[in-house]
Amino acid sequence: MKIYNLFRQKATRQQITFDKYLPYFDKDNDNWPLTWHQAISESSSGSSCVSTIADFLEGAGFSDKDLEKRIVNSKGETFFQIHQKTCRDFSEFEGFYWLQRYNALGQTTEWEFLSFENCRLGKPDDNGYISKIYYNPFFGTSQYSSNKKDTVEYDVYNPKVVKEQILAQGDKFKGQVFFFGTTTPQSRFYPMHEAFSAFKWLKVEAGIGDYHQDNINNGFLQPFMLAMIGNPDDPISNPEGDSGETPTTKGEELDEVIQNNFMGAKRVGTMWVNWYSNKDEIPVPIAMPANNNGDLFVTIDNQATKKITIAFKVPSVLANINEGVSLGGDGNMVRVAVKLMQQRSIKKQRILTDSYSRILRNFSQPYTQDITIVPYNPYPELEILDDKIWQEMSPEERRKWINENTPIELGEAVVESPGQPAPTQARVLNAVPVGFPEPVRNKVKKTLDYMDKMGIKCGGKGGMMMAEAIMNNQNLGLKQLKRIHSYLRKNEQFSNSLLNEGCNVIEYNAWGGKEMFDFLESKLKEIDQWLN
Repeated sequence: MKIYNLFRQKATRQQITFDKYLPYFDKDNDNWPLTWHQAISESSSGSSCVSTIADFLEGAGFSDKDLEKRIVNSKGETFFQIHQKTCRDFSEFEGFYWLQRYNALGQTTEWEFLSFENCRLGKPDDNGYISKIYYNPFFGTSQYSSNKKDTVEYDVYNPKVVKEQILAQGDKFKGQVFFFGTTTPQSRFYPMHEAFSAFKWLKVEAGIGDYHQDNINNGFLQPFMLAMIGNPDDPISNPEGDSGETPTTKGEELDEVIQNNFMGAKRVGTMWVNWYSNKDEIPVPIAMPANNNGDLFVTIDNQATKKITIAFKVPSVLANINEGVSLGGDGNMVRVAVKLMQQRSIKKQRILTDSYSRILRNFSQPYTQDITIVPYNPYPELEILDDKIWQEMSPEERRKWINENTPIELGEAVVESPGQPAPTQARVLNAVPVGFPEPVRNKVKKTLDYMDKMGIKCGGKGGMMMAEAIMNNQNLGLKQLKRIHSYLRKNEQFSNSLLNEGCNVIEYNAWGGKEMFDFLESKLKEIDQWLN
């Protein structure tokens, strides 16, 4: 029962004698997943990079929307929810764990996600094979020793032996755990993130934040110190300030006054006024020696950001980290960055889809179709082309525009016959120039004007944005056009209703009503014919 994708290797003596499971790297680094997670979460650049990677792995969902909604366990979780959690762990830890439960026939009945940091591999046998995986929410923490009883033992994923395991273990059989982890020469059992080289830079960025936070919390006395006259160990002259058996000293009283009244960002504006009868008693302020050079910190912070984004292989503009290009600036650079991330995500997405297929084929109601993740594009608004320009473009120019401005991969162009345009194979996922008819735009305008006049708010912000796009004859994505078409078909009962009959009627007409449905009915067929 070899663990899926696990390098066959014998464990070290230190690992074998540690516990009944293999520690993460060694006994001193069994808390590495939590250490790595903390380093990422304390770094704004690191957390942004991981989030961006997860978004691109997750994609824009699956091509089969019914598969997304499929319930996969008794908790009511859908396949897409499992996908989201898996992408999060895969992005952060380079691995993931799934728990599989079975019926007596050896078919999968439930599919649950297990948090990566809470799982450990069992010890390999003499041949280097691992047959057990352990789960404990306290792995890697100081509380593990007192909570070992909470450890749950699972068999490694191997549906071929499920029946035998159920017969042998009976009620003690808890299911099997599917594990995937990318291995490296440094770690053949557990994955080590490919961005490990940025670990120290993650700590540097977090340290810079801690430094500035301390500076702010220290308040206005931070830039200088006071040279006081007298002995700080002398008791205070005011007996009311002494509430204990040991007399309060002048130094302690000064410390209390400063901390309670003049330290911290919220007390910077507080003024300290002292009256003296003798000018010789006035304390002298002395500049505090400091190395908080502003330019130095900016340089270090920028260097940390650069090293982190390089290690995670995330273009900084996609992680919302300014690198000389704003999101509203050079659209070509943003498009190139999106394409780059989509290409970098393909390998891991294939690992996911292959793993998903392996699990779904063994379900009591198997899913045997190919699983496809729709590419993710965070800035689809950049892929807009004026309808008049589109109509004037040749088939070759259209293909070139699609290749340069969308994540669509077109097939080879077919040589066209005289008088017949060349067919093009593509799946358009983004902006499509259509040109909405004037009656459609007039109906939308009339509806929006009615809402404004009557002070009525219907529909969500996204729906109203699409209504305004239709009214202004702006291009929408193919996915949005199909969504509008589907909505209008399902709500055609409102086609003859008046606007004052409620929000359902208003929302129906805000997307063009019957006129828009008739237009899209023919337009979508035209697009499908062009694509196929």
